[in-house]
Amino acid sequence: MSSTAAGEAGEASRRAAEAARRSGTARPAPASIGEILMSLLNDLPGLISDRVHLLALELRRARQSFAKMALMVVVAAILAATAWVAFWAFVAVVIVAMGVPWYGVFLLIVVLNCIGAWLAIRRAQALVEDLTLPATVRRLTIAPSAKADSDSSIVAHSSRGTLAAEPPGSGQTHFGGSPS
Repeated sequence: MSSTAAGEAGEASRRAAEAARRSGTARPAPASIGEILMSLLNDLPGLISDRVHLLALELRRARQSFAKMALMVVVAAILAATAWVAFWAFVAVVIVAMGVPWYGVFLLIVVLNCIGAWLAIRRAQALVEDLTLPATVRRLTIAPSAKADSDSSIVAHSSRGTLAAEPPGSGQTHFGGSPS
């Protein structure tokens, strides 16, 4: 770039700065870190309240959607029960038409439905343990006996000059010290 071109570019920059100064649109001086932090602290309540308001609106919408979903489940259950009764009525009519006495057909339908209900209840009982979140509880808690064993292991190792924690019964995992 020639010295003439550089001089012209510098002059154009000075003219733009002068025009900005006259029009009042000049860039403000950079803020200090303290001013920036104070500005953030002043804006923080507004930012938090906006998020909380959004959360409240979404929770209200979720509650309404959940209520509608529950209503649809009830409607579907009623329709499914009606279809189930109609299915068994059809089965009964067909079996009675084949010459089986009506009381035998109804007894068969009752027995089959009781077996189905018993199987469904057994399956539901098998799933009850999952409601207690067993893996999470195991992960987040320490059994009292394991904690006592761990505490005594730490004390034993710290008396020898090392701080190590051994899981009960392992005798091999050391944290913060050398294996003994």
